[in-house]
Amino acid sequence: MKVLITGAAGFIGRALCRDLIHDGHSVVALDLGEQFIRSREYFADLSKSGKLRIAGCSIFDCTALS
Repeated sequence: MKVLITGAAGFIGRALCRDLIHDGHSVVALDLGEQFIRSREYFADLSKSGKLRIAGCSIFDCTALS
């Protein structure tokens, strides 16, 4: 299943991304935070699975999500 997680840079969002990827799901991690956009190494361990896509944009910016 492909899952969109908003607020992915937060404590709960990152834990949810980790658990979903561990269970075999594909995840789109979405957050607006400047720190999230600048520090993709925050998700480096999860990116190795090939099941994570990181998007630093608003949920209302449909072009950035496609």
